Amino acid sequence: MTPQEFTQRIEEESISKSLFSIYDLPGDGMYTIQFYGDHYKVYYFERGIQEYQQDFPSEGEALEYLLQLLRRDARR
Repeated sequence: MTPQEFTQRIEEESISKSLFSIYDLPGDGMYTIQFYGDHYKVYYFERGIQEYQQDFPSEGEALEYLLQLLRRDARR
């Protein structure tokens, strides 16, 4: 998945952009993608704890996983 496809799906599915950050430090109660040299890390951040953490070799795979997490979030 490309960043453009991700953005399009977020808009189509009316998922709030306040639920996630991409490459920026997440606020409390947010999902995020971070790049760590040779891999991408996706996780949910709350009270200093990282949950649902997964590592991916490509940005496309990381975006797909982030979209799956966002679809399951009741706050969308």
